[in-house]
Amino acid sequence: MKVLHILNALRYSGAEMMLASASDILIGDGQASIISTGDDLGDYAPVLAAKGYEIIHIPYSFSPVFFVRIARAITASGCDVVHLHTERAAMWYSITTRLAGVANVRTIHNEFLFDGLLRLRRSVTRRIAAALGTVHIACSARVARNEKRRFGIDAIVIDNWIDTGRLYASDASSRVVLREKLNIPQDAFVAVSIGNEAPAKNIDALVEAIGLCPEELPIVFFQCGAVSDRLRQKAAALGKGRVHLLGTVSDIGQYLAASDVFVSASLFEGGQLVLMEAAAAGIYCITTRVGAAEEFEGLPNIRFIEPDAESVAEALEEVAAIPVEERERGASQLSEFARQRFVPEAGASRYVSVYQSTIDRNG
Repeated sequence: MKVLHILNALRYSGAEMMLASASDILIGDGQASIISTGDDLGDYAPVLAAKGYEIIHIPYSFSPVFFVRIARAITASGCDVVHLHTERAAMWYSITTRLAGVANVRTIHNEFLFDGLLRLRRSVTRRIAAALGTVHIACSARVARNEKRRFGIDAIVIDNWIDTGRLYASDASSRVVLREKLNIPQDAFVAVSIGNEAPAKNIDALVEAIGLCPEELPIVFFQCGAVSDRLRQKAAALGKGRVHLLGTVSDIGQYLAASDVFVSASLFEGGQLVLMEAAAAGIYCITTRVGAAEEFEGLPNIRFIEPDAESVAEALEEVAAIPVEERERGASQLSEFARQRFVPEAGASRYVSVYQSTIDRNG
């Protein structure tokens, strides 16, 4: 089987990291190529190339010339199926793929809350793509419900997966060693968030929440992901020296293992890989009800909040008051659930099956 993936610029982001962690399954004995349609290739491209993907760069422009180049790349790759990962121009990629005579699947990686004219347009373009044979896949049950309710599309649910190999042991002794390595006070209550600055991630609310936490709470907050100068200025003004904006972090596992709690105030998500990773790492999770968060309902060591600074601050104070021993008792159950449910062996294998069935239908 030969698969051609189409993405935006290749970044340290969910889809790219899943392709890397499941390369053995997704490529198997076949071949796989990735087209980056970003203005630049992307800083994650070398990682994917090292995993065995052929990397192609075709910068996006909404023009006939661009789609002709895509069609030629599809033909030149000799692929059996095209896997589209973008929201931008999705219908036009489906048309191009169909004209090239190749099967097409598309993963919807987010809960797109479009309304008004944009909702109508996306409903029409999705239905045209489906009529052309595109198989729509949702990265969580919540995303699938949104696609059906908002756009009238029936999507197959295939859960996102995580790379447990990049996680550290989360026992007390490992935490001591990692905090020493990262220069974190041993007696601090450490919160961590992961994600690049974007409106949906709502990182401003996290920074504001740290400013609302009482002075006597020895909290240290790490934000892992690219952020703007504006947010850095805000953190300096409100964070009281307790907010640390680290930028892009390749070895996120050590920060998870060194922390007491993961926190997210996202307004919407797709599969929310960072929550899955934090749960698998065995730390307490504070999150809004977005993406795959609902899958953790009823498990210990997870608390659901509203996406505002006051709710975040209240949750942080309450979790900090829970004895460490009690948090650690719930950690193993949460970790075991994530490590069994959200793994490449489950999700990536289902993708291979969908690829094959789509190829078979395409003839």
